[in-house]
Amino acid sequence: MDRPAQPLTSNRKFAVIAVNNIFTNIAEPLTSSADHTIVSDKLPFVLEDHWRDWLGTIQYDNLSGCNLFIERYRESGWAAGQLEIVDGVNESLKGEVYAVFGLLHLLGNWEYDRANFYLFSGHMKDGFARVRQFTRPDRFQVTREYTKSELTAQSIEDVLALHRAFEDLKDRLPENERARFWRGFRALFYGLKAFHASDRLHGFVRSLEALILPEKSNTEKQFRDRCAIMAAPDTEEATARQMLGEAYKLRSDVEHVNEWDKSLVGLPDASAREQRALWRTRQIEALASAAYRRILLDRNLQGHFMSDVGIRALWGPSNVTNARAAIGNVCDITAVK
Repeated sequence: MDRPAQPLTSNRKFAVIAVNNIFTNIAEPLTSSADHTIVSDKLPFVLEDHWRDWLGTIQYDNLSGCNLFIERYRESGWAAGQLEIVDGVNESLKGEVYAVFGLLHLLGNWEYDRANFYLFSGHMKDGFARVRQFTRPDRFQVTREYTKSELTAQSIEDVLALHRAFEDLKDRLPENERARFWRGFRALFYGLKAFHASDRLHGFVRSLEALILPEKSNTEKQFRDRCAIMAAPDTEEATARQMLGEAYKLRSDVEHVNEWDKSLVGLPDASAREQRALWRTRQIEALASAAYRRILLDRNLQGHFMSDVGIRALWGPSNVTNARAAIGNVCDITAVK
């Protein structure tokens, strides 16, 4: 990344995600010209005075008080005289900046004020910003008892690399209902946005099932065995397998609309069962996030996940060694608290 960010004076269209009270140590603006992205702890431009009246003083002050702004911009791509028109460029920019922020949640647990989270789009002309659209997008949540992550310049570099890989894969594997990888990816993001821990766990387990394609008659065992290869180093694989088995049983109870922790027998009380279930949820979230990160960033590995045929070949009964070599240990869930 280039830093500090250089002020953009040219006419452009933009979309901005604004986040309030996120835990960050980004002390100066960051820019990536290649990604058409600017990240700052302050509003990247001055809003016209009428926005205070339009938003109301409280919301305007909340927006101005945000401490993370992610801007995606374009300096071309529209017909002559169409800079001020909201068009497909604005819509694309909104999708891109929201995707960048969403992918950030594969890198850590971000603490911020979810009540004051904004997405707005518009254009810059003759040095003045004009906002044409202002919304509150779907929020991402966290699993209770999480360990807070710190947003750093490295986090921004990592998420932009992840977003480039995400866009590259979409070009080669269209994001549609038939692509198993993308169905799993959407299940992961469903989990990341869900408020209730039981719904989060359900989404995370489904996202992993998309990657391992277990047989209907042997789903739980293959979930344990195949995910264990990704979930811990060899020395901790047996422990990881037991944890994965518990997580799968929790998910099964959620699927059948039972109390999600009913399978956790032998614990002293409801509080202990809930704490165990939350722990398993955090572990499965870490595993799913790490697995999808790994695949997005490894073009060779992606070849195994382009179709059900490729996934079956990767995880076939005689291919455990190959699977271990291909994807291997992506995280250690036994170390997740």
